[in-house]
Amino acid sequence: MSVVSVFSVSKSYGERVIFKDLTFSIMKGKKVALFGYNGSGKTTLFKIIAGIEEKDSGQIVISNDAKIGYLEQILVEDATIFDFMLRSNKRILELEEKIESCLEAEKIHRYYEEFESIGGNSFRSEIRELLKAFEFYENVWDKNINLLSGGELERLKLARLLVSDSNLLLLDEPTNYLDILMIDWLENFLKKSNKTVIFITHDRRLLENVAEEILYLNNKKIDHFRMKFNNFIKIYKEDEERLKVRKNNLEEEKQKLWDFVDRYRAGIKSKQVSARLKMIEKIEEELRDLTFDDRNIDFYFKKRKEEDFEVITFENLVLGYENNILNKPFSVKIYKGERVAIVGRNGSGKSSLLKAVVGDKRGIIKGKIEIGKRVEMGYFEQILKTDSDKTVLEELLDMDIGITLQEIYNLLPKFGFSYEDIEKKVSFLSGGELAKINLMKLYFLKPNLLILDEPTNHLDYETVEVLKNALLRYDGTIIMVSHDRYFMDGLIDKFVFFNDGIVTPEDKIPVIKEVESDTTIKRTTSVKNKNRKVDKYKINRINAEILELENLLNSLYLERENSLTDWKKLAECNEKIEELELKLLNKYDELEKLTQEDI
Repeated sequence: MSVVSVFSVSKSYGERVIFKDLTFSIMKGKKVALFGYNGSGKTTLFKIIAGIEEKDSGQIVISNDAKIGYLEQILVEDATIFDFMLRSNKRILELEEKIESCLEAEKIHRYYEEFESIGGNSFRSEIRELLKAFEFYENVWDKNINLLSGGELERLKLARLLVSDSNLLLLDEPTNYLDILMIDWLENFLKKSNKTVIFITHDRRLLENVAEEILYLNNKKIDHFRMKFNNFIKIYKEDEERLKVRKNNLEEEKQKLWDFVDRYRAGIKSKQVSARLKMIEKIEEELRDLTFDDRNIDFYFKKRKEEDFEVITFENLVLGYENNILNKPFSVKIYKGERVAIVGRNGSGKSSLLKAVVGDKRGIIKGKIEIGKRVEMGYFEQILKTDSDKTVLEELLDMDIGITLQEIYNLLPKFGFSYEDIEKKVSFLSGGELAKINLMKLYFLKPNLLILDEPTNHLDYETVEVLKNALLRYDGTIIMVSHDRYFMDGLIDKFVFFNDGIVTPEDKIPVIKEVESDTTIKRTTSVKNKNRKVDKYKINRINAEILELENLLNSLYLERENSLTDWKKLAECNEKIEELELKLLNKYDELEKLTQEDI
């Protein structure tokens, strides 16, 4: 059964078209990744589905039993942490009250049956489990949520959304305020959940391990891939290359035709000129229909001079604020060329350590930090500044390090910006665009020590890949805080591990003991046949059949919406819908068998 059906939906802001004629449907219980580069309209689409923003045209049909849960819709109330979580399911609280106050046995039985059917018996234990998983332990459950930090509040709102009675979850970058262990927990939760989940994330591992289907939003259009992310990305890259080759061939053919037209426009071959002009029109029409991501993002980092052999020395360092000591004294040395990640639970002092390195010593209780005399730092902050009234150009020129206008223009495409973006106000940029502006600053600074605090948080998949490659090519020293497991794999050669007040250097990502869970499912790993090849033609044929069935269903859903007063027509619609939905489920099963293993 389709939970949400989007039919010919379009959205523009003034003359800027965000997307046009989007059509897709999501079946109940599916885990679907909404994938696309920064600025493609992913969050806008979420807001339209959630009813926060208006669409310009088209129709969205949400099934009657679906309840949408979207983080931005959760209002911050004057409540304790535990009460805030309890209010996520008001019906359970209402039934509890009725059961306690009712004196009629028959009504009590009826209330209790409903209470039990909607999970009332396990509701509080699920809240306790979620709070512990997101590092809200029992000693803070009575704390007012207005006293929480921004990151803590976002984590709590996510926990409330997960435990709520919402069965259609729209998750926009859910890992942004989570540490590695929390992300592992979230991954397991989503995989075992029977809720329908559509999510946006830059976390490659989450995409690989959770997404059953991919909605690819690109160049104002959307494509629906009913397969795992690893299979999708291979097909996607092959298609992108094929389309780029086709585009180049068409451009060359068009240029040859124009050469002929320019040469013989006024001559005796006027009929042949007219024919070639028509051919040019057809080529231009095909070029307009060739939709693929043709951004050429490819940046790198240089250093102006060599750093010292001993870049940083932490000696008997203790981090904390006032009476809140975060760790026992630790001593660690970071040497030239090392790529170091600082990992551990949220609030353990990771970002405080980075800030201390760049000069903010408020988080140091005792000990010292020695930095090499030839070290030149470039700092990427986790919290991006959005209050600047400057344009992008003014923001970059104000670095006052002698960069020229031509250098800025040459670099824009390499970071995924158009030349028109140079006049945008910084305050109007998306999180991903702000992050890329900060990365451009690091390029121009040419430091020999990069300090990166959650550098992937707001970046799209492609930019994360390019950033990882840029750091692999960089021959300076790197110190970063990151929760992105895929990003750190193969990049980091030394970890500084914060765990229960103990800070130790490690040569691989440490295993952190997980929060015990009564409901965590045990995963079984199926044996993969490495030699099996998926028949791409069968996949394409089944996808085409699925698309045809979905289009028929979308039309029937709309017809049913308009036939609520015509009982005979409504019955006919329901019968056709039931028949087509069964066919669609069979096609999904057929497709899943073909795409269970990597291509």
